[in-house]
Amino acid sequence: YRNEILSVAAQLESASKQSLTDNSVAIMDFEITKQELNDLFFGENGTVAVQGSGGILQHWHLDSSDPVRQTIADQLNLCFDQMKGRAPSIVGKDAISFRYDLLFILRSVKEYLPFNPPVPTKGDAAMLIGQYSK
Repeated sequence: YRNEILSVAAQLESASKQSLTDNSVAIMDFEITKQELNDLFFGENGTVAVQGSGGILQHWHLDSSDPVRQTIADQLNLCFDQMKGRAPSIVGKDAISFRYDLLFILRSVKEYLPFNPPVPTKGDAAMLIGQYSK
């Protein structure tokens, strides 16, 4: 799979370089609503109290009563409200920009996430580690 990843990365790098000199190359940007931002973290139909289907926070196994979930929700709302409608592609809209705003929001929430998840060593993980660690 490594060769496939490197091939796609090379294509992305080439397109990025081409976008600097060729105005016909569209740069990816789209609107993100507050609901979509919350879905990104808490999953579809998720809330602070209940993880929905998917969402970034499903990987942290935070208990629904963990105050970190509320802190993250508050940070998302604060950032969204401060940044909505400011990027050139979404001026005056009740949305943020994928291109200009999302990375900042991800970084602002990162400090609240514990980056010490347990390393999976059983089941499929053991098989994959054995297969690709040669």
